[in-house]
Amino acid sequence: MKKQISAFLLLSAIVFTSCQNFPTAKVQTTLEQDFSINRTGTTFNESTLIDATNDADFDKYKRKINSIDIDRVTYTITSFTGPSNQILQNGILSVADADGKNPINVATFTNLNLSNDLGQEKDLQTSSAGLARLQDLLRKDPYQAVISYSGNVNQGPVKMNISLKFYSKLTARIVGSN
Repeated sequence: MKKQISAFLLLSAIVFTSCQNFPTAKVQTTLEQDFSINRTGTTFNESTLIDATNDADFDKYKRKINSIDIDRVTYTITSFTGPSNQILQNGILSVADADGKNPINVATFTNLNLSNDLGQEKDLQTSSAGLARLQDLLRKDPYQAVISYSGNVNQGPVKMNISLKFYSKLTARIVGSN
């Protein structure tokens, strides 16, 4: 009887361990968010909601995601009609909960000539804490975060459109859900 119980416990442990190692899929996604900035002065502060479920691959795996790794964040100035020698003196990209609470900085910008960057995709130097926060927010229901972009320029007006891209790798279970 003891041998049967021992064998049963051993078999149960093996089954339990193997069930935790479900096959996973690794999926590349790119989440995009656009900002339209049109201010007469020299400062701006814009916020928008990023919804990861707008990406078809993300939406397909959202309830099965084990991890999200954002390995690259870029910006592209897609249109610019401010003064040709306008400099973004200080800028901050931040992330907060879907309701706008608990913001944390993701990246900072200093001394960018905005007209020189027009149409060029540029990588951002990001903070690991900011990316970790964004990854955590996008991994859990409602799969959303508020992205804010604020700053000041050397002269007004500030008139530009910026596209942000978050290049990500998802690891998700193929069967079951988390």
